[in-house]
Amino acid sequence: MPRRGAPLSLRAGRAHDSAVRSDPRSARPTTDPSANDERLRELIRGGEGQHVEFKRSPRQLGRALEALCGMLNAGGEALVVFGIGPEEQVVGIDPANLESTRRSLVRAVANNISPSVRPELAVVRLDGQAVVTLSATRRDGVSFYECRGQAYVRVGAETLRMSPFERAALTTRRGRGADGEAAGGRGGP
Repeated sequence: MPRRGAPLSLRAGRAHDSAVRSDPRSARPTTDPSANDERLRELIRGGEGQHVEFKRSPRQLGRALEALCGMLNAGGEALVVFGIGPEEQVVGIDPANLESTRRSLVRAVANNISPSVRPELAVVRLDGQAVVTLSATRRDGVSFYECRGQAYVRVGAETLRMSPFERAALTTRRGRGADGEAAGGRGGP
């Protein structure tokens, strides 16, 4: 774990540090003393971009998953923050629904993103409101990810469907398809 005050960043393997982190063995969040909500505020002030997406509510999960997929395909790091309105204002998530939101997000990523992604989830308190962060990093050896059978790519703050040509180019460059098979369909680890 990083020390208290460690920077919140979008670097490989660690898309955020937060006030509360989900323990994958438990349905209960655990407190993380390395909280750095100021870095999250900086990201929010910077607006959406190549690796950052805001959603007002978990009800926007479908678009959030597409954005996550697109960010992973575009450069490998992704951060989706739920509870942020369209003008980057903190609107929060209903505290009564935090646990069900966390479980829904974990299931949705597992059931809709291929190959599998190991996201980090956190609950952060900003301006007295709870926001939920979902972050992930692209694994080495994966050419591209798909969400519900469709590949996406992030271009700035926009999430676009990836063309067959773009998928083929990524498979050639990175060596594996969304199913984890080596380029050319020969299989692989």
